[in-house]
Amino acid sequence: INTYSISEMFLNPSDVHPPVYYALLSFSQVLFTGVIFARFLSVFFGVFFFLILFLVLKQLYNERFAEVYVLLAVFFSSFLYVFTEVRMYSLGLLIGVSAFYCLLNFKDANIFKDKFFLGFFLFSFIGVWVHYYFVFFVFTCFVYLWFFRKEFFSKSFYQFSLFGWIFYLPLIKYFLFQVNSISNMWFKD
Repeated sequence: INTYSISEMFLNPSDVHPPVYYALLSFSQVLFTGVIFARFLSVFFGVFFFLILFLVLKQLYNERFAEVYVLLAVFFSSFLYVFTEVRMYSLGLLIGVSAFYCLLNFKDANIFKDKFFLGFFLFSFIGVWVHYYFVFFVFTCFVYLWFFRKEFFSKSFYQFSLFGWIFYLPLIKYFLFQVNSISNMWFKD
């Protein structure tokens, strides 16, 4: 595994994905080197994904359903593949299920008053720095709010958008840099 400094990952990216996972991987490789330990990082995120998934399903349905589903999901081949691959997908799933858990639990759509809304906000924007497609997850969360928690939709959307630009502006610049860098790769206009 090639390791790069954090500044190299952000300023001279060599991968088309955002650098948060690679920054964590680079840090973990300082402590434990090798591909096996790099895979353990994904497994670590996968284990915590199932723990948070259990909490989400328990809240939405019941504890028995959550136990059975998580027990079965542990053996799904897609999860086994993703949680042993040295890629950002296991971290993205963990952040996504954690953001949704916070979304289910916030009572006040105010970043400064409700720890769950703050958690939803932070997980949502860290997730976008893990993978660009996380933007679709954030959009889906607002669709969920619109259908199931309308009392929070307008206030949360306003605050989320206002504070979100703090996180989105650097990401947009980074994304545009990436678009220019992949023009020399296998993609054609």
